[in-house]
Amino acid sequence: EDEDEEGPSAEEVKLGNEELLVDIVKKTNGAVYKSADMVGLLTELQSKTVRATQSNYMFVMGNEEVKIKVFSRTKSATTPSLKKEVADSYDPSDMHSGTCKSERTYHSTTTKEDDNESEIPADRIINAIKYGAEFLPVNEFDTDAMKILSDRAQITFIAFAEASAVDHHHSISDTKCVIHEPGNPRSEAMVGALSAALLKTNRVMLVRIVARKNAEPKLGMLQPDTASTSYGRLILTQLPFADDMRRFTFPSFDRRPKSKADLVPTEAHEAAADALVDAMTL
Repeated sequence: EDEDEEGPSAEEVKLGNEELLVDIVKKTNGAVYKSADMVGLLTELQSKTVRATQSNYMFVMGNEEVKIKVFSRTKSATTPSLKKEVADSYDPSDMHSGTCKSERTYHSTTTKEDDNESEIPADRIINAIKYGAEFLPVNEFDTDAMKILSDRAQITFIAFAEASAVDHHHSISDTKCVIHEPGNPRSEAMVGALSAALLKTNRVMLVRIVARKNAEPKLGMLQPDTASTSYGRLILTQLPFADDMRRFTFPSFDRRPKSKADLVPTEAHEAAADALVDAMTL
């Protein structure tokens, strides 16, 4: 009987794969990097995992004030911002090479650029608001006078509303959870009672949110958290003000006004748009 021929060893397979990869890299004008270097480079683009921290708030409803805890339930993950590098000193094998520091200077447009007196110190720069063709200066005292001062983080009751009156797409910013203060029976009873009452009556609570001391007030909504079964918990979401809403009144594509026939796309235009979308689709 003929003995079966033994296949290539693991070392031979490894060398063959490496030769194949090197050949592909040469034909595609690519480059080969060490795995350790690439892992360090790719990890810079990963989002950082942050543990949710509980913040102290005061819930105000009429003359009643109760301490509560607020923490993030969902939060938008963002990648680190891109930094500027010096191309001449940048080395791909060294992640810390090519770093630079930026400085900002201000110069007057009424003097020559080569004049040393054209540079203006930063402490002499103030903000200005454009009003018509002129700019009105606004100093730090004017800015502080326009702020709404508050001495603490606070959620204030405004009114109740039907849950169907607030559409889901009106919710903006991150979603937060509201729980009672640990070891505070009054806070636990209040949060649990509100959660049960809102769930039973199918209503939501409109509130005024001040995230921290002297922060700008925001409009928010409290609704019961149906996922919480052990104790009452509320969901806090931010709502837009009337000025934040953009109600566009575009006519329907099915309605073709006779007076504006030139603005209606023809079949050729629609076909060109469809071809553009198909060409741009990955």
